[in-house]
Amino acid sequence: MDDWTAFAGEEESNDGLRTDSRICDFEIDEADPETGTTVVGYDHGSDPLSIAVPALVAHCESTDPCSLPPLYEAVDSEALEALFGDGQTADSSVVVSFRYAGYTVTADDDLLSVCPRE
Repeated sequence: MDDWTAFAGEEESNDGLRTDSRICDFEIDEADPETGTTVVGYDHGSDPLSIAVPALVAHCESTDPCSLPPLYEAVDSEALEALFGDGQTADSSVVVSFRYAGYTVTADDDLLSVCPRE
């Protein structure tokens, strides 16, 4: 398993040096180079899906998350957050799949996966 952090742009620190801005930390549970599917463990309390999904797709595309289309163009991000926000699904099984930026995204209680569409 690999750990990775998604970054967006750079910020200038107090000493004038440029530093990356952290977006999301993920632990990659599974990456299948044959299908392109990437599965990560995801804590819904850490980063909202509206940030995590573009960050994961950007990681798969080796690009900056800011270069991807806004998530709200693919799915109602407020409804998505309402389904998973504050650990509300701890006693239930909610699975949501949608298309975003050329990928099929699937989110459930503790995993987030992306698979390139053919």
